[in-house]
Amino acid sequence: MEDPRLWRQVAPVAFHVDYWDYLGWSDRFADRAYSQRQRTLARQGHLSTVYTPGLVLNGEEWRSWFREPTLRMRLAPPIGVLRLVLDHGNLSASFQPMEPSLAALELNLTVTVLGFGLETAVDAGENRGRRLSHDFVVLDYTHLPMERDAAGWSTSVSSLQVRSKGPRQALVAWVSEVGTATPLQAVGGWLPIRADPES
Repeated sequence: MEDPRLWRQVAPVAFHVDYWDYLGWSDRFADRAYSQRQRTLARQGHLSTVYTPGLVLNGEEWRSWFREPTLRMRLAPPIGVLRLVLDHGNLSASFQPMEPSLAALELNLTVTVLGFGLETAVDAGENRGRRLSHDFVVLDYTHLPMERDAAGWSTSVSSLQVRSKGPRQALVAWVSEVGTATPLQAVGGWLPIRADPES
């Protein structure tokens, strides 16, 4: 979290999957929708198979992370401006393209609320007896189409739902072409610290 590229060039998100729950311990941050999202990535060819931890970087599988965990990226010039306004849980988003070639695309917006400093006591499975620490955990996930307007595309989300507050939160959103997992533009940042943190 101390990486100077955070929110400027890098926006990590951790989707916890539920297909290991049968081992006797249910991950409280897992969701069936996140497992289905991973299966969709595999079906579309972005992942070679469904497994954990499966890392995807800019829409493509990153299998070498274990041998070479240093994140090396080729920075591409921005292709547009993605703006978010969050007001009491209601979010509005707009995307203004810089390239005329984008005008014909159909776009989706993905919005995630992330939790940090979260802990889980594991009472079964291979991690039995351990206390796991979690950051960048997806607590809320919304995926919806954007509508064209005079300036580009826009959409809105009402009442973002967060299942577990945690001591610190962030919001990450990205625009992608319909039918693909590759982000065209992303934005992220810390949310105001709540007065009543829960873990």
